[in-house]
Amino acid sequence: MVKKNSKWSKEFKPQIKALAEKLEVEEYKVLSALYVEVEDSFGLNLSEYRADYCFDNNLDRCSLHTVIENSYELWCCFEAVLSKMLDRFGICDEVF
Repeated sequence: MVKKNSKWSKEFKPQIKALAEKLEVEEYKVLSALYVEVEDSFGLNLSEYRADYCFDNNLDRCSLHTVIENSYELWCCFEAVLSKMLDRFGICDEVF
C-alpha cells in the first residue's frame, strides 16, 4: 500500500492515474507495465532490489513503491520510463 503523502504518491500517482484513464485500464495494470518496462529497459531485476531492501532494513516484506522511493537509481529509471510512456500516449507533463 502506498502512503498517501509519500514522495511516490506526490510524484507518480497523478501520472499513473492519467495513463490508466487514457488506456481505460486499472492503475495496477499500468504499474505492472511500468515495472516490466523498467526491468527491460535498464536490465534490472526489481525482485532482487526488493529482497536486498528488505534484508538491509530488517523487513519481512515491502512494496516496490517503497524500494523505488528509497533508491535514487530506481527512482530515476522509473521516472524515465513513466515520462516515455506519457509521451507515447500524448499525455502532457504540464497537466501535473
